[in-house]
Amino acid sequence: MNFNDILNKYALLPQVKTIIDNINNKVDTNIEGVKASGKSILLASIYKLTLGKFFVIYEDSDSAAYAYNDISNIIGKDNIGILPSSYNTNKKRKTIDVSSEILRTDALNILSNNNSFIVIISSHFELYNRYLHDYP
Repeated sequence: MNFNDILNKYALLPQVKTIIDNINNKVDTNIEGVKASGKSILLASIYKLTLGKFFVIYEDSDSAAYAYNDISNIIGKDNIGILPSSYNTNKKRKTIDVSSEILRTDALNILSNNNSFIVIISSHFELYNRYLHDYP
């Protein structure tokens, strides 16, 4: 059994049909109750079925990194990006985390160059981190 077989089995779930209907009707969807890599496989399955544009917000940076790794291994790295924190947690030194800057740039390139993509967002705070990092 390979990943395509697993994705095809996920595609048959009624919950997947509901999520795809929500996507087609432009309804924001919150996926709950799916644990560990199951959420990544579910998202990859939905992506393969719809070839849509997805922004996925995770609770924390670790969950986002695991999801990014899982999904990129399933669908390939050409259509997935991650928006990690651009700055280290040490606000006094304000040192830039170069590897996060590279990942952020790759994600923005995917957004501007692809018709279908998944962008993983570490948390809602990461959306604002780049712009609000100097404020208390």
